[in-house]
Amino acid sequence: MKQIKPGRGMSQMGYQGSVIAIAFGVLWTIIAAAIGIGAFASVGGPFAIIGFIFPLFGILFIALAVKQARFHKHNATSAQPHSIVDITDTKEDADPFAKFDQAEAARRAQEESSATSAFCTACGTAVEPGDRFCPKCGNRLR
Repeated sequence: MKQIKPGRGMSQMGYQGSVIAIAFGVLWTIIAAAIGIGAFASVGGPFAIIGFIFPLFGILFIALAVKQARFHKHNATSAQPHSIVDITDTKEDADPFAKFDQAEAARRAQEESSATSAFCTACGTAVEPGDRFCPKCGNRLR
């Protein structure tokens, strides 16, 4: 069964974009802090408060970019990435969220049980995988 699965290329691009966002956040914080210190020294009053708020935006920007970079780096390199880009077979790359889907779990269990059951070549009776002889006709199994 084919399904939509994670794409590693998009995550790698997201990781690179996050690294650039971190660099921008650092630059923003440094410039905003310099302007804030200059405003506090020259003007004072309410403008000085604004000069201290803008560097906080840079710090928040850096924190969000680091979190996003960690996610994209994990997604690009892990065995179970998350996104909706590639189409794969369930046997190639299992869906990490399938454990929450009861219908998918029931379908997979039924698929596994039918794949593991064997049949007698002489009479067609279902036999267990470890059986050496058919329980109905006594035919020797492989």
